[in-house]
Amino acid sequence: MAAHKPEGLGFVVRTLAEGVPDELLLADIRQLLATWQVISARAQHGQAPLHLYRELDLSVRIVRDYLTEQVDKIILDDAVVYKRVCELLGDMGSSLPTKLVLHESKDDVFAYYQLNDQIAGISDRKVWLDCGGYLVIDYTEAMTVIDVNSGKFSGNVNLEDTVMQINRQAAAQIARQLRLRDIGGIIVVDFIDMHSEENQKEIIALLNSVLADDKMKPKVQDITVLNLVEITRKKARQNLSTVLYNTCPTCQGSGRVQSPETISVEIRRRLRHLMSKRMAAKNVLIQVHPLVAEWLIKHDVKHMEREFSCSISVEPDERLHVEAFAILDNTALDK
Repeated sequence: MAAHKPEGLGFVVRTLAEGVPDELLLADIRQLLATWQVISARAQHGQAPLHLYRELDLSVRIVRDYLTEQVDKIILDDAVVYKRVCELLGDMGSSLPTKLVLHESKDDVFAYYQLNDQIAGISDRKVWLDCGGYLVIDYTEAMTVIDVNSGKFSGNVNLEDTVMQINRQAAAQIARQLRLRDIGGIIVVDFIDMHSEENQKEIIALLNSVLADDKMKPKVQDITVLNLVEITRKKARQNLSTVLYNTCPTCQGSGRVQSPETISVEIRRRLRHLMSKRMAAKNVLIQVHPLVAEWLIKHDVKHMEREFSCSISVEPDERLHVEAFAILDNTALDK
């Protein structure tokens, strides 16, 4: 690197460059120098304010950052982007056997290649395996947890062999999901219990194998006595789930809301407080979400009428948060 560094300039070499052939590094240097010369020329001859440089478009960045020997074809449906990617590969001096294809059909490219269902399911919590087992992927602040389940698969041999069939498929699918969803940080995998040390070593070896081509350099730790495996993966950007979805305004990201029975208990407590006042209303209207209204009418209204010696009407209001309610009398509103 030092021999090819122009005077007055420097390069930052990242750890990902370790083991990369010299000719690829030199090609990268030439490309960066050419870009810098263009920027310098614009700065010297342009008139401020002037846009000197901008990052590449998303589609071009994806090709730049994710193109590997495992990619044998890139399909694009935009002629302009197609041309820019061709230029990018030329500038990179890429020797990879990647074929660029321009999708010229009027059909949507994802529909044409029957990818819509796969894209729609890319953030599903449950991922089915070919054998009938499945993965459950949950995100927390500290880590991502992946649980391996037997599901519909019962096997036709002994229990340990059945477990290994599921765990083998799970290991391969986990590597795929980490890349698809761009999951980084700490990942903990709960495999189905394996009682043989030989089988545990096989799964660890398989995980290392299927993760070997991941550019984010995952590292697999040893398996614990509880059959938990810890994987660390470089967190280069937000994972796909964070990019595609916002926190649910109803449950605030917990995935849970209070049950109708719990809300009914809170309504009863509030009524008990209101009915203890002097001149309490004898005709009460309770406004709640339709799910809670159905439960109240079916299970609790009659009991509350007897307890508080009043008439109670329930009004469903789908505009209300599922945990919200309003208790009304002739003159007051209590929330």
